[in-house]
This record gives sequence, structure tokens and C-alpha cells, in this order.
Amino acid sequence: MHEPPRSLPLVREESVNGLALGPAVPGHTVVYASGDGSVVAEGRTPSMSERLTIRRRYLVDVTVKRSTFYYQLAALRSAFFFGAEVNVSWFVDRPGLAVSQNLGDGQQFLTERLRSLMWPLSSQFEAHQAHEATAAINARFGARTGRMPEGITIQTCFVMLTIDSRLGQQMVEDEIGARKVEAVNLAMRGDPSGLAVHIANNPGDSRAVIDLVSKNRQIDRDTRLELLRLLQSNNGLQDVDLAAVRQRLLGDLSALSADEGPPPAQLNGSSRPGPPPPPEDEPYDQDYA
Repeated sequence: MHEPPRSLPLVREESVNGLALGPAVPGHTVVYASGDGSVVAEGRTPSMSERLTIRRRYLVDVTVKRSTFYYQLAALRSAFFFGAEVNVSWFVDRPGLAVSQNLGDGQQFLTERLRSLMWPLSSQFEAHQAHEATAAINARFGARTGRMPEGITIQTCFVMLTIDSRLGQQMVEDEIGARKVEAVNLAMRGDPSGLAVHIANNPGDSRAVIDLVSKNRQIDRDTRLELLRLLQSNNGLQDVDLAAVRQRLLGDLSALSADEGPPPAQLNGSSRPGPPPPPEDEPYDQDYA
């Protein structure tokens, strides 16, 4: 769990007498404004006539900043999200505009603005397509200078997306389930040696696979006996009780009927839809919309 970005005020307001304007501050541009907030002078010494109207002085931080933000982005047709790590280099390039737009906390502003800009792009990709979504967003924003209407310029902006942790757990469970289905398919094809190799390579599946094989009435006695022999010879039953396995695999064969209907269709593993078409290239018009 990442902490929210720390507050980073960009504009500091001071009350002044128009005839005593105060000192300059390194890394800041001074913006002078009238009593109603209208900008009178920006980054320069105001004239004597302008000084008569000045009531406020704003110190605007114009140094280049490098920030890292963390937030969630939507995925296509899914209850899952992408986790986004966003690294940004930015600065205030129009101090007067930042004052008139009442730009306060720069970190919070950028977090919300960039998230709203990236959301439509990420939502074009399935929840498991973090790599493709990352490439699309970086193609739009990475290594480009973009100006925002509030007076901020983005120098660079790179994102790294990761899949939702809940989806990651589901994918692991799907993979385990697909392995077990494939094991039964091997047995149904009369391939006990392939099934024995599968269990040897995936020892954590042994109990579940043996249980599935024992329940499948289409797997004949010879296949089951050969599987049992191979498991014994390959030490594939080290953590499983041999008598219990024999009972599971062979105990109910007398109940199998020779005239039962044809075998059911072979089970298949889960599949995923193909990726959506890549988003159309958008012309870059200098300003972030």
C-alpha cells in the first residue's frame, strides 16, 4: 500500500504595500496582483502606477520537480484494475496563470489530472494486458513535453502498469485448474506415461489429479494400472498413501458398465479472449487536453 503524495504547495500568498514590494526569492517567480486578485505584473518590477493597485504578492515555485504517483486505472470490461506507478518531471511555466487558476497543491493536481488523462487509454485493454496498456500510455505521454492549461509543463511522464493482485491470484488458480484438466485428458487419451510425468513435474497436483482420474469412468482399467505402476517406479507417490491410491484408482472398476454411452467431450483448459485492436494514433497537439 503506497502512501498518498505529500503536499507540495506551488503558490504562496503575501499581503504587501504597493510601495514596498519585498525581496526576490531564489527558484520563485514573483507575481503581483490587485485587491481582487487580478495579475498586475509577473516576473518583473511593476511600474509606479501599477504599484498603486498592488495589494498581494504571490511567490510561485518554478523549479523543476520529479514526482512519483501511485493510483489505479480502469481495465476493459472488468472488475479488476491496473496498478499504476507514474514518474513525472514537471514545472510551472506560466506563474501568472497558476495564480489566476488558483493552483494550490501541485502533487494532488497532477495526480488527479494525469489519472483522468490515462483512464480512457487503459480502459481499452483487458485486465491481463498490463504490458500492452503500459506501451500505449507511454507512447502517448512518455518523453514528450506537454503543457497544461493551468500553467504547468510536463517534461517527461512514464508509467508502469501491473495487473490487479486479485487477478494475479485468479490466474494462478486458473493455471492450476488447467494443469489438472490436462492431466485427465492425458489419461483419457490412453497416455499414462504422460500423466505420470505431469504428476512428477507438478507434485502438488498429485492428490487432485488422482481424485479426478478415479472419478472419470471413461478411463479404463489398463490405463489406471499402468499409471499406478509408473507412479510407483518413479517415486511419484512419496507423499501419498499407496493403498489409498490403489483403492481410489481401482476400487470402483467393477461398477463400470461395458455398455455405457460414448465418452464425454474432452475437457479443455480455460481460454482468454484475444487482445482488442490497438488504439488509433492520436495527433499530438502540444497541449494535454
